[in-house]
Amino acid sequence: MRCTAVLAAAASLALTSAAAHAQQLMITDWTTDRVMLFSETDGSIVNLDFILDGAGVGYDWQSPRDAIQVGNEIWVGDQLADSITRFTLAGVFIANITGPIDNVRGMCFANNKVNVSNSDAGHGAPGDAIVVFNLDGTIETNVAVPDPFDVIEYNGQLLISDIAGDNIGRYDYGLNFLGLFHDSDGVSGIDFPQQLNIRRSNGNLLAAGFTAPSGIYEYGPNGVQVGTLIPVTNTRGVYELTNGNLIYTNNTGVHVYDIAAATSTLIHATANAQFINRLAPVTVVCRADVGVTGGEAGQDGQLDNNDFIAFINYFFELDPIADMGITGGEPGADGAWDNNDFIAFINHFFAGC
Repeated sequence: MRCTAVLAAAASLALTSAAAHAQQLMITDWTTDRVMLFSETDGSIVNLDFILDGAGVGYDWQSPRDAIQVGNEIWVGDQLADSITRFTLAGVFIANITGPIDNVRGMCFANNKVNVSNSDAGHGAPGDAIVVFNLDGTIETNVAVPDPFDVIEYNGQLLISDIAGDNIGRYDYGLNFLGLFHDSDGVSGIDFPQQLNIRRSNGNLLAAGFTAPSGIYEYGPNGVQVGTLIPVTNTRGVYELTNGNLIYTNNTGVHVYDIAAATSTLIHATANAQFINRLAPVTVVCRADVGVTGGEAGQDGQLDNNDFIAFINYFFELDPIADMGITGGEPGADGAWDNNDFIAFINHFFAGC
């Protein structure tokens, strides 16, 4: 009876979670130190208080710049606090990474690593570089690049915006320089390129130009500018909505630019809205199916001893996959790894798939 109840609760939780995060965008806000949610369809407000500042409890934000999805986690980089905070997809705090990084800007999840734009050299940080993190929050390496402000995966490479040269560079996954994607003079072309994003409708690159000639820029796969600049003052973030319009941020708030009408509408007023990234639901078919032969991590459609071994390994690694239970062993994630997770896992296991 208990297993049946837990299975029903788990199914309900999965549906609720999927509905909560389907087609949504995360936008960071320095004014109130939070992560906001907007509709990916039309840019309307979903939840202005999705993740709030910890105010010293686990983390203390000063200027959250970028929030990205890293598998089944959310990572939020803070430019002035020199930190990256990890959360579950429900916004539950997991851990805070504090160094050695300094002046953290844009980030991206690519090739199973998290690439972080770093600028300054405090706390032992490397100065102008991309700092590469493993998924457990440890640093794998750092590679010097010109004054990076954002990094994005694009057509099997990494593109990095350089605010010193006003250019966008091309790199392989090992951060070896391959050449310039776009060479700007910073006068007639983009100046101070901030966020980079892919325009889903045609695969082109969108870039937010912060200083004059400020606005939204678009480049084809060969790096050549497409069309004319969409003039926007102090552009920071940009993203194409599923309806084909553009949502962007600047020093007055979050706006939607209507492509057909060539007009902008203010969606939310704030002086410090920053970067924009998608939050996608992660569908888990069977919560207890976490192990394959030898107890290695993976899913094989079977529930057996391998799943127990893999779960225990996940548990002691403090992996979010093992964060399955809340008070009383009910299904859910609470950012703690304790007996509740074992109870939830066992109930999932005996409920079957």
